[in-house]
Amino acid sequence: MIIGRADEEGSLVTLWGDSWHQKPAPRILYGSQPADQNLEFEADYGGGWRWRIILDATDEEQLRMEMQNVIPAEYATAEKAAGPYPVMIMQTRRS
Repeated sequence: MIIGRADEEGSLVTLWGDSWHQKPAPRILYGSQPADQNLEFEADYGGGWRWRIILDATDEEQLRMEMQNVIPAEYATAEKAAGPYPVMIMQTRRS
């Protein structure tokens, strides 16, 4: 994951690649840093389906990354509601 500033004030861009979700090439996600200091990035990957990554660096002792898949309203079911659900959570200790 490579993070940088985008053209607009306060906006960010990240290049994200992993061997499972972004085959065959890395994906660009756009985001921001709200007042709570989390970094949030999103990208549409087809038909209203979205990929969201949230980096929480508010804890001085750990870094938390959550990756979410976002279900469009038209694909919601009784088992899976529309909106985001976590697909991966990583917590690392900071030193």
